[in-house]
Order: sequence, then C-alpha cells, then structure tokens
Amino acid sequence: MSVQLQGVLVEARLRGLLGPGSLDAHITQAAGFAEAVPDGATFLDLGSGGGVPGLPLLVARDDLTGILVDSATRRIKFLEWAVDQLEMASRVTVAWGRAEELSRSEHLRGALPVVLSRSFGRPAVAAECARGFLAPGGLLVVSEPPAGAPSAPDTGEERWPAEPLRKLGYELGDPYRHRGFGFQVLVAVGDCPAEVPRRPGIPSKRPRF
Repeated sequence: MSVQLQGVLVEARLRGLLGPGSLDAHITQAAGFAEAVPDGATFLDLGSGGGVPGLPLLVARDDLTGILVDSATRRIKFLEWAVDQLEMASRVTVAWGRAEELSRSEHLRGALPVVLSRSFGRPAVAAECARGFLAPGGLLVVSEPPAGAPSAPDTGEERWPAEPLRKLGYELGDPYRHRGFGFQVLVAVGDCPAEVPRRPGIPSKRPRF
C-alpha cells in the first residue's frame, strides 16, 4: 500500500467513512473486485463512501478509470479531497447524486462495462440501482457477507433469485472468492428495462426480492 493511499484510508476512518477491519483487509477486498474488472475499463463504484474499493483499485491498476458515486455531500467532499491527494483527477470522476437518478442521465445510461458494489445495500437494492448504468453484457460485482454470517444464505440462488433478476435484465453469473472475501457477479442481458430503476428511495422501501 502506498503512503498516499494509506493516508487517505486513515482519514476516511477518522471521518467515519470506512468500516471496521484492518486497512490491509480493505485493500485485499478491493483486489478481489479487481479480478472481475476488464483491462482498460471504466468502472463505477456504487455508494463509494470512503473510497473502497474504487481508490485502491485505481492505485493498483493504472489501466483503469473510475466513476465514484455517492449521494451524501460529506462523502463527496472527502472523495474529491482523496482524488486530489492521490493525484488522480485525470482518471477519476466524482459524481454526487442518487443512483436512481444518475443512471437515467444521458451520459451514464447503459454506458459502463462494470459496476462495483460494496456495502451499498441488500441484494435487491444494489441490483436495481446498478442496472441502469450497465451496457449489455456488463457486470455488476457485489461483495458478499462472510461465510456463516446471518445474512449469508447457503446458496447464491437464495440470495439472488433468478426470476426477479430476469425482470431487472440480469442473469446470475458465477460467484468467486479472493483470499477469504466472497463476490457475486450479475450479467446485464440486453438493454436496461425502461422502468428500471424506480424513483429514488423506492428500491429500498419496496425491494423486488
């Protein structure tokens, strides 16, 4: 981990924007996300918060560009500061707003090959809020709860039911693990359905599954 990145993550923790666990563990999880990101891609970090996984991923792979999305002004100000500290302004866009609205903007609708979701919300919320950003064939990569956690069901199909995913325009991809961290991949099938996502707040208030 670079000194600059360590300083950014320490500041994120001091501001209450980064959860428990060692900084090295956050870096390891970010490296797990990297396994699913194609070479030279632009990714979107959904609910970027303290900048993980987006910032460590950009530090580790200089072939990538990123869009860091968050709806909270406090977190956006931190992300803008962090991008400046890491001298990444040419490779990173920090976007303030609700995913439900940003994913309907002309320049982001159906534009991205990969969206990353770490602690954004329950599976149905992450799936619906990410879908509008994805190009046909694009990937949503979601971090999964640790094995044995109460929120971790026995099978991917229980956590990610096929029929609701089909209505959102996904098919279930393969799960994978990286040094103890689990990930689930969803594949965008065709264009995003016109009704997806619903109005801001509705995906979390009335989840589809």
